[in-house]
Amino acid sequence: MNVGGVSVTTSGGTPLLVVGLFFSVALATVLGGVLVVRIGRGYRRTGSRHLLALGVGFLFVVPVPKLLNLSLSTGTALSYDAIALGASVAQLLGFAVILYAIYDT
Repeated sequence: MNVGGVSVTTSGGTPLLVVGLFFSVALATVLGGVLVVRIGRGYRRTGSRHLLALGVGFLFVVPVPKLLNLSLSTGTALSYDAIALGASVAQLLGFAVILYAIYDT
């Protein structure tokens, strides 16, 4: 594929599919970040530790695994399995914190 005079090659699918997946991951990361910021503002306004835990949980469910995956896959020589394990552990930690925020009374 030739974009603006630059030859673009992709692996894992057609260039349109790869670009679509990239933008969907970027959008999910941005929306997760917006959600965390909104929850953080609610926490500052109310001081509720449950809102703080919810914000931290959502942080570890969406943005942290995506950013871990992106940064570790491009910046290190770690295997795909090791990177996927790190992202999954971050998500599990986030879900555990969210459950704490919901069920702690």
